[in-house]
Parts: sequence; structure tokens; C-alpha cells
Amino acid sequence: MDLFSDLKTIIVNTIFPDKQYLIFRYKILGLLLVLAITPVCKIFCQEKLPILHSNKLDIKIKFNEDPLISWHIEPEKNPDVFQVGSTLKSRNVKFITDVDSMAFELKPGQIIDFIILLNGTQECHTRIQAMPDPIFLQKAIGIPVFITLVLLAIVFIQKRKSIALHFLLKLGFWAPVLFWITTIIAGFLHGNYNHFKMTVSELGTIGTGSEIFFSITLFVLAILCFLFSFGFYKMSSVLKINNFPAILSFSMCLSIAWAAIFPSGHELHGALGPLPLILIIGVLIAVILWKDNKVKSIRYISILSF
Repeated sequence: MDLFSDLKTIIVNTIFPDKQYLIFRYKILGLLLVLAITPVCKIFCQEKLPILHSNKLDIKIKFNEDPLISWHIEPEKNPDVFQVGSTLKSRNVKFITDVDSMAFELKPGQIIDFIILLNGTQECHTRIQAMPDPIFLQKAIGIPVFITLVLLAIVFIQKRKSIALHFLLKLGFWAPVLFWITTIIAGFLHGNYNHFKMTVSELGTIGTGSEIFFSITLFVLAILCFLFSFGFYKMSSVLKINNFPAILSFSMCLSIAWAAIFPSGHELHGALGPLPLILIIGVLIAVILWKDNKVKSIRYISILSF
């Protein structure tokens, strides 16, 4: 034992001369102590949730300067979640009860927990949750996609005269095919979608299983529609017919791209209004303006589609 003790002393004195060994040992002991008490501190020193007092189950909620909305709390839920749509910037949210009020600054994707104390006795765990940013508004995805689109636009502008018109016009047939395939697949991915009762926009709702697939395919569809509309415009010039219907057809690619970037659940989703109605107007205008025999058959199809 003396041999090992001497050997240990030699090694320690070589690596930690003088008082350095004692200092090192105390540091190790201190580190172990911190590691030991950290879990305990997390349990006993946990920050208490804010408390909002109420004597009623119905409370009011106010976003910035918007009108008050009503919300019925459900104490049996743990937590009772109030979900807020995605937004481009933080929003001031104020909960107002019959006896109290509380305000929060809510950022996109943020979750805030608090307690509604009902009648001074019953604690209702409440959560306000903002939907995260949609896929194309996330910087890690949106910026590379934007740069790619700019590069493709530059190439397209340079090569636009060499692109065959028949190729562009055929995209007008393939775009609807892609749309229906997308809708069917996204319906399966959504998991709770009814094609007869629900709107198409609900397939892209933030947080659903079909959101990412639907948004990406919509973006591709918007590009196909743009290329078709460009070909439609050029062909109108070649045939010397009124190109106003072709100009209005660009509304479709804009509407689809908007839905891909700002899906259902985002505050800007419906900002463009009923933009596709412009396309319907364009179809009617084509029927009225195109009287040339060269496009007579297209007029009949336009009447049918209108």
C-alpha cells in the first residue's frame, strides 16, 4: 500500500504541483455539488404561472385594437388551449374577465401558459398558442427558395423567345391534372378531410399533416400556371386576337402562389379576396371579344367553362 500511495503522490505532485491539486479537487467537488442540486432547484425554484381571476366561464379576448371576442373556458381540459393564427409580427393579447385582466405579447409560434382561477378555488390551466410560421415564411426555407426563383426568372427572361409556345400551352392541361392529384393525396395526408364539405384551403392549414405537401405542390402549380399564362399571352399576339383574357389569367397563378405562401391559419390568407373571380371574368370576356373564326371552337369551350 505504501508503494501505491507514494506512486500516487508522485503523479499528483507532477501534474498538480504545490496547492494546485487541492484547488483542482475543490473545483471537482463543487462541480459535482452543482450537478446534484440542479434538478432539485428546477423542481422547487420553478417559476409560478401568472394567475387570472374570474367568476365566470365566459371571458373576453382582445388582439391589439381589434374588437373583443368571446371565449368559453373548459376547466376539465389540461391545458385548455386558445389557438391564434400565424402572424407576421408579435401581437398584444389581452384576456378580460368580470373581475380581472391580463395582457401578453405573443410572437409567432410562441406558447404562453397561465392559470385562470375560477371562483377563487378552481385552477384552470390555460394556454394561448400562436401557430408557427408557414413553410415559405421560415427564413431557412424561404430565402433559398426566393434566390432560386430569382435565378430561374433571369434564365426565363433570357430564354423566353426560344421556348416553344405549344409547350407552354400544354401546361394549361397539366396544371389542372396536378391540382386534382395534389388535392386527392393531400386529403389522405390530412387525415380528417372531406372533399364534399371542406374547402381546398383547409388542406394547407398550418399544423395539419398535409400542410407541407400541399404548400410545396401549390407553389409548383403556381409556376406552371404562370408559364401557361405567358404562353397564352404570346399566342394571343400571334393569332392577333384580344389579349385581355390572357392578362386576366395571370390572376390564377397569383392566387395559387399566395395560398402556398400564406396558407389557411395565417392572417394574410384571405387578403387578396376572391381573386380567382377575375379568371372567370376573363373567360366571359373571351366569349364576347373573340369573334374570329380561328378561335371559334375556343369560344364554345369558354362558354361551357363559364
